[in-house]
Amino acid sequence: TELQRKKAEVFTSWRESMVKALRDAGKELAIDMEGKVVSFDKKDGKLRVHYSEKLAELIREARQLSAIGHAIPREIKIEVENAQKVCNKATILKQVAAFYNTLENHIIQSQKPMLLDEAVAFENVVQGDGKSITWEDANLLAKYTEEIQAAMKRLTNKNRRLRKFHEQIAEIVVRLMET
Repeated sequence: TELQRKKAEVFTSWRESMVKALRDAGKELAIDMEGKVVSFDKKDGKLRVHYSEKLAELIREARQLSAIGHAIPREIKIEVENAQKVCNKATILKQVAAFYNTLENHIIQSQKPMLLDEAVAFENVVQGDGKSITWEDANLLAKYTEEIQAAMKRLTNKNRRLRKFHEQIAEIVVRLMET
């Protein structure tokens, strides 16, 4: 029928575009399992996670196409399996990167020196304490994400406490000025 023909045509087009994307030199769609998990951008100092959002799309599309009966080519299946293995950790690391990249906006300027120890500790954890963290080593990656979340929590908690104290002191000063 016309619907079956169109369904097959769309799948063929998707399959060919995915295989081509996986083979392209840029490898934006492929995950380098031996590559670094995160790095600092030399231009702007931002923390970057080396996991493309297109991989999440690929996982979703492959799952949906497989569910309706399409045979996913081996080359695509391998990439989907690799992406699925690390998807949860990549999501956590993207949240950490967003936190780090906007951290300066959440810290009161006069309180930066009071957060220096936690900030340095956080950056040391982000940098892997000298170890090369890759997607390939699941145990090391799990430990790394736990450590980075703990360091982020310590920094966030101290910043919140300092902001709260700052607000309390500001309220006291306002009351004193009113008397």
